[in-house]
Amino acid sequence: MDKLKLEFSFDDGGKYDFKIIELLKKYKQTATFYISTINNLSEPEIVAMSKDFQIGGHTTTHPEDLKQLSPEEQYNEIKDNKDYLEQLIGKEINSFCYPGGEYNKITIEQVKKAGYKEARTTNILYIKEPENKYRKHTTIHIKPDRREYKEKNWLKCAIRLFDKTNALKQGYFHCWGHSKEIIQYNILNEFEKLLKYIYEKRK
Repeated sequence: MDKLKLEFSFDDGGKYDFKIIELLKKYKQTATFYISTINNLSEPEIVAMSKDFQIGGHTTTHPEDLKQLSPEEQYNEIKDNKDYLEQLIGKEINSFCYPGGEYNKITIEQVKKAGYKEARTTNILYIKEPENKYRKHTTIHIKPDRREYKEKNWLKCAIRLFDKTNALKQGYFHCWGHSKEIIQYNILNEFEKLLKYIYEKRK
């Protein structure tokens, strides 16, 4: 059994997701795409994406801060999006991602109430699988200016953390991003370098 739990995920839903998908397929990696109801993909594109990759919930309108909404408003944002995506792709959706990483205990309650079995945050630098499935932290954000990297190159941080994780008895490496940002910052080639590195290490 593989001792390393490896995950990739991408948020919001956008046209550049297919550039990410092309690389994921090239290096034989799976991923979850967290998609809001209001997004930049067509419904046929979402359906096509769901054939090879997991689809996750990301609210209807992608509020800047779910915590600022009432419990009922939070539930509606979360559940309506889940219902929409499930009806569209014809599959159950079990994973949710908090927009902008904003959530509190009430948000978690609404996520559970909506029927999700797990939820991902935007916290980084974690290399052990979280015990709380509704606070699934991550390892690396594909973005060059995260303050947590302390001005180090994100790719160097990612490779260092992957090697550290891969050496653990039960390692957890979760890499996430926004395809729009990856193109905006011109780091698609760096993301491919990470995928290639991981692929070579795990052959």
